[in-house]
Amino acid sequence: MRILLVDVNEAMHNAWKTALLEANAVPERLSWLNKEVEVIACKGRLELLSEKFEFHHRQIGCTAIVSPGNSLGYLGGGFDLAIAKLFSSDETKWKETEKKFRENLYKSHHGYSVSPSLVPLYNPESNAWKNFKSKTVLHVPTMKVPGKLITDTVNKEKVRKVMEFIFDCTWQMLAEVDQHNRSVNLDQGSDIIDTIIVPALGAGYGGIPYQYVARSMVGAIAIFTSNNLSAEQKSVLCLKFSQQDFTKLVTNWNSLDLGEKKDYDPATDPLQKLLFP
Repeated sequence: MRILLVDVNEAMHNAWKTALLEANAVPERLSWLNKEVEVIACKGRLELLSEKFEFHHRQIGCTAIVSPGNSLGYLGGGFDLAIAKLFSSDETKWKETEKKFRENLYKSHHGYSVSPSLVPLYNPESNAWKNFKSKTVLHVPTMKVPGKLITDTVNKEKVRKVMEFIFDCTWQMLAEVDQHNRSVNLDQGSDIIDTIIVPALGAGYGGIPYQYVARSMVGAIAIFTSNNLSAEQKSVLCLKFSQQDFTKLVTNWNSLDLGEKKDYDPATDPLQKLLFP
């Protein structure tokens, strides 16, 4: 299983690398459906990833590419536009791909999507299929309409909320893929998703500082795929990341075997303080 974190910005790339080191997010520690998980920070454009990584060497498994866009499924800018062109037979006709994408999204969400969902977009003549073995867009709406997700990075509560939002978007994205993979036969089929290509959720146009995006995304990935945490331990760590009062639900901290019960601030504290107290 691979999760490729992709952005053209070197500062975002470096922020991901730092967060991955903080979380010790290496394949030996991460697993998903009994397979090791490799999380890689990639600097460059989406369409050039196929020059760095193999996608068609697998007998089974395909790639899901994450759209971080708006709730109505328009694909007119940034990473979304790159997706629309990639899934088109002719990238100059990306508007037709956008129309098909929105039609498929409307069938499942009646015109308004606020949670991650897998949207079929198979086109055998597209570079998405030829180069990435991808026939699915994983729609993760980070904003209802285009706009800044944060304008005041000094206000601690606003920072907490936006980091919680990106953490939750990432978690729900992984849960959507997990549910899909559990619904298909893991011993057959090309419908299994074994690679996810993910942009920087909430960065760029959304305006969230890179270090907050990186720590939120990597924190969610590291907890979700950890091979040495129980479901209850994971749930408590998610609440700690969001700075929620988990003691209202968990009364016996010592039974969780999560070290000392220390406060955690995701904006200032490295992930190792959360994951390895």
